[in-house]
Amino acid sequence: MDNYKFVISACLLAILLSCSGNFEPIPYNSRTEASSSSSDVSSSSIEQSSSSSIASSSSTEESSSSSSIASSSSEEPSSSSKPSSSSSFSSSSSSCPNGSYKSEGTEKCYGSMTDRSEKKYKTVNIGTQTWMAENMNYETDSGSKCPNDNPSRCTEYGRLYTWEKAGSVCPSPWHLPNNEDWDELRQYISELKCSGATDCNVGKFLRDKSWDSGTDDFGFSALPGGNENNGNVGNLGVWWSSSDGINNGLKIIYIWIIPPRDKDSLQQSSVLKEHNNMNSVRCVKRY
Repeated sequence: MDNYKFVISACLLAILLSCSGNFEPIPYNSRTEASSSSSDVSSSSIEQSSSSSIASSSSTEESSSSSSIASSSSEEPSSSSKPSSSSSFSSSSSSCPNGSYKSEGTEKCYGSMTDRSEKKYKTVNIGTQTWMAENMNYETDSGSKCPNDNPSRCTEYGRLYTWEKAGSVCPSPWHLPNNEDWDELRQYISELKCSGATDCNVGKFLRDKSWDSGTDDFGFSALPGGNENNGNVGNLGVWWSSSDGINNGLKIIYIWIIPPRDKDSLQQSSVLKEHNNMNSVRCVKRY
């Protein structure tokens, strides 16, 4: 039995001696430093992670700031896309349902009037008067006709009327102008354009631009409808006055003429009533 115990002890000792060559125990201090180093590395990793989080947060803030700037930028076009009051004013000031004309470089709107057949005409304010800006083209049962008996001439120049009929075609409160009305028109334009000079070319300023050298500075748009007795359609403008009188014992009625081409005046003249001429009509009223 003792021999058996001795053999077992010898074997155990041999086993321990064979393993001791590969075993190197780690000193206590080294294990502590290694643990500390591992902890530092872990701490550094945490700090880096924290730093990354801060950087991420900073990036998020920058992104948020960029978003705010982008939002601010997106608001600016919205502000600039709103029409300015001056644009709106300009748009509304150029809205003329009856058309417009230029007087002394300023755009002005035509008004309108309606005759007894519901036909509409342009009108224009000159001084304290409102005039038709077209020749009357109201068809009557008698006492009127188209220039040269051509219906297309009525569309272009209006109708020609006898003096008696001319006095009845203007709807109230309009009336056929008398000599004073015509003379007021002439004086107003003469004062404004020529400082009152008697030789002022008033006719030129009243003529439609399509007629000779007309400038139509007041929107009157005078057109040469001629007259019944001697034609002159497209060449001479002749309009009735409601005024009449006696000259050398003969009854006369007055007309106002804008001559052709280089004769640019607005002239008063007269014809014998018995001749029963036919001329153009413009109605007038006070405004």
